[in-house]
Amino acid sequence: VYKMVSPAKKKEGFSPRKTKKHEGKEEDDLVFERSYDLLDMDTMESLWYSVRIQGVLPSKRSFHSSTVIQDSMYIIGGIDIQEDAFSDVWKIDLKLVAEYISKGGSHLEDLWQLQKVSGDCPGKLSNHKSVGARDLIYVYGGQTNNENPDKCLYSFDTITSVWKRIIADVY
Repeated sequence: VYKMVSPAKKKEGFSPRKTKKHEGKEEDDLVFERSYDLLDMDTMESLWYSVRIQGVLPSKRSFHSSTVIQDSMYIIGGIDIQEDAFSDVWKIDLKLVAEYISKGGSHLEDLWQLQKVSGDCPGKLSNHKSVGARDLIYVYGGQTNNENPDKCLYSFDTITSVWKRIIADVY
């Protein structure tokens, strides 16, 4: 199992992807020290870093979307297969993360912020796609909580935290 490398412990050629054996079969899996670590790749040096975020955190999830707008990353929805789908929007300030990494730190507190949203929210959504443009995040497709395909196009305004349904029932 790989342990993520902190900025103080650079390791060339490190990758978070590792082949592991499970019940006699080899599988490719992302293996993390903790499921809440934020992974940062230095593309100039091809090095991975793990930044441990503590304090208030999003619930563990998969099949969510993440979009970068300006200096922040937003994660939208997703699902915890043992629990339920999510309708939440979380934000983290990447500029603060980068400043901390440049100073050699590896543990941060309370950088994730749950956004208080309003408007025509898509509800509990997973397996959707998102793309950012200016201050908006556009969300399309995916599945609603009851596994029906979502056929609407939504926008999320990152300044006002307001959802808007742009197109209903696209197909």
